[in-house]
Amino acid sequence: MNYLAHLFLAGKNHGMILGSLLEDYIVGGVENETNRHLPADVKTGLKLHRHIDTFTDSDREVAACKQFFYPGFGKYAPVVVDVILDHFLHKNWAVFAGEEFDVFKNRVYDSLTTQYTELQPPPLKALVESMVYHDWLKSYIHFRGVEKALSSLNRRVQQVDLTEALPVMKQHYGEIDRLFLSFFKRLKESCDTEFFKDGQ
Repeated sequence: MNYLAHLFLAGKNHGMILGSLLEDYIVGGVENETNRHLPADVKTGLKLHRHIDTFTDSDREVAACKQFFYPGFGKYAPVVVDVILDHFLHKNWAVFAGEEFDVFKNRVYDSLTTQYTELQPPPLKALVESMVYHDWLKSYIHFRGVEKALSSLNRRVQQVDLTEALPVMKQHYGEIDRLFLSFFKRLKESCDTEFFKDGQ
């Protein structure tokens, strides 16, 4: 999953919100010598991020979504699907969220720019600054926003143009939406059960 899903599933705890992004910038186990100094809630956020990735990577309906993109994008099909699933979360926001999207978005931006900022390595600081300035989280609802997210990934991809996945997404839009709704319901239930047993 991409940024929107990870931040949404992190709930309202500041440490878990940071951990949902920080995981991409750390190496090794959560409790290893390098990472064990982190606050407990940040480490929980790291574990949640890994739980989401493991669940998603092994999910049958996500695998079905990837099949639409393998012919044109090969090994990059999972990268494409990670991005476009954030679009479908935004589209179906009212199904899963108990707060308005703009309230959620502003809460997350405020958390990332005011809480635990001393724990953000420079690359993550730069990402957060760009995310807030360009309002990445809201951009996913528009096809243009999805295209821009895919375009930014092209810097690390040589073999294919990931923006060409957009017509494939539009062609299979209804099918992907149906698969997403079933998948994300189970993912959210799994995260809630594993990490939010007290309902917080």
